[in-house]
Amino acid sequence: MRDGGVAGFGVWALACRGCRDGRVWQGILLENSRYPDTAAELLALRAAHPLRAPATVLAAYDGGHGRAARRWLARQAALAGRLGARFEVAEPAGHLVMLDRPHQLARAVQYATAPLPPGRPLTGAARPPAA
Repeated sequence: MRDGGVAGFGVWALACRGCRDGRVWQGILLENSRYPDTAAELLALRAAHPLRAPATVLAAYDGGHGRAARRWLARQAALAGRLGARFEVAEPAGHLVMLDRPHQLARAVQYATAPLPPGRPLTGAARPPAA
């Protein structure tokens, strides 16, 4: 998917070169170790200050049909519902959706300010793959 994608091999070679530096791994460990605290803080912030700006949850999906893929998409759709946001699936895409589907990301940003239709908080919602 990525090696034939828009970003090309050069971007990935540069990204992989950065992984040789211990700072990258240190950053990953620090980010992941703080995640539960950050998530709790974000939930409290959302309760006190609900999102009032138009938003889109753009979920990367690699096309897999396993339980984990279905659970990932369901969780992203639920997040969009809690935020009152649009939900779109970027497919095929991996963790770096901005490299795998740059045009879809640009479109999501471009249309993020379009008002949601009354009574329809989710538009363009994709269904998780069938079991």
